[in-house]
Amino acid sequence: MRKVVLLTLCLGLLAAPAWATVWSDGIDHGNQGFSMVDTGFTITARTGLLAGENPLTTPDRIGTIYWGKLGTMDATPLAPAKDFYGLGVQDFGKGGSKGISGEGGDQNEALVFTFNPAVDADSVNLHLVGINVAGNNNDVIDIYVAFGTGLYANVAVTAVNGEADLALSSIPNFAGNFGSFAIQATEGHFGVGSLNYVPVPPTVLLLGSGLLGLVGLRWRRRKTDV
Repeated sequence: MRKVVLLTLCLGLLAAPAWATVWSDGIDHGNQGFSMVDTGFTITARTGLLAGENPLTTPDRIGTIYWGKLGTMDATPLAPAKDFYGLGVQDFGKGGSKGISGEGGDQNEALVFTFNPAVDADSVNLHLVGINVAGNNNDVIDIYVAFGTGLYANVAVTAVNGEADLALSSIPNFAGNFGSFAIQATEGHFGVGSLNYVPVPPTVLLLGSGLLGLVGLRWRRRKTDV
């Protein structure tokens, strides 16, 4: 009975609520400056990166964050033209296009998400907006994640009416806990409409240490009794 109670308690402590933040609310909030702070994470912007530069390790390429209307998707035979809203990047002087742009003067732009506490890669999901549909797809999306020395992947998404979901768990080798990641455009122009993630509870490490201590104490008592 004690073992069942202990297991239930452990599972309760390890469980963590999922967080969701939506920026595609159809409102033009304007330029937010160099960073945005939300529950459990901070967002910063990078702009004008050179080809191959890692947004996570290039802090001097400072951009600003735009929250609002990022552009308009052209009409297609399957859907009418529509505006798309979310988070994008502008240059240091709060100018330039408003989405995350891969080309032009402010090329290779990126948004960097830094979490506190860390998050599990399997729990992170992005909703992207302004993604060009199949047949007119020139958006190139790169993801950088701070695992050890860092991981990088070029990812492909399937867009419906200019919107697409991207789960980090779908990217090969992206697994485990991490503190930050960046989403970058190297071609095209898009934005981030929302973010869902599950933080790693800070009790995990403490609980793990405590359980190991209890196991060690139990083992020592048994050994002494023998």
